[in-house]
Amino acid sequence: MSFQAYIDNIKVKTVKTPADFKKLEEKKEFELGHGHAMAIYATFKRINRMTRKTTNR
Repeated sequence: MSFQAYIDNIKVKTVKTPADFKKLEEKKEFELGHGHAMAIYATFKRINRMTRKTTNR
């Protein structure tokens, strides 16, 4: 998958552009680092995986 395909997929799934995410980051409401972001990502990924398992039963 190309980089642009990733960006396009993010836009489809979140209805947000990279500029939108930059604006969110600039607000400094969260003040989280990369490790925090990865932990949140892992949590979402785990929840998504668990949801798929329960809906496939």
